[in-house]
Amino acid sequence: MKTLALVIVASALLLAGCGSSDDPAATATCDQASLQSAIESILHESASTFDSLDQLECSGDWALVKATITEEAAAPGQEIFVFARSGENWILKAPEIVCGSPTADDSRPDDAEIPADLWPQACLIP
Repeated sequence: MKTLALVIVASALLLAGCGSSDDPAATATCDQASLQSAIESILHESASTFDSLDQLECSGDWALVKATITEEAAAPGQEIFVFARSGENWILKAPEIVCGSPTADDSRPDDAEIPADLWPQACLIP
């Protein structure tokens, strides 16, 4: 898992600098094809493979994706990906940052960046 996390962070930084458009009004579409492509791009340099997109929820400029990923010889497992739209790109975000400061009662903190309707699924991981 640590390897996957490192690959995801490095890929997110790479994707953040990629892509340009002649149309400044172009925006990324919150759909299965777009977000599956973003995940596959992130996993491209790793030994992990994308198996399936299991859940997709969109809220404003945010998307939450649950996908099944297989890491090397390990059994497939479900991973949560949080993306924020930036123009025509989806930028992977670390839940540790966008979920805000932990609270004693597991309520959504005031400093959370992710919308309230996506917060429980992204931030209250069992």
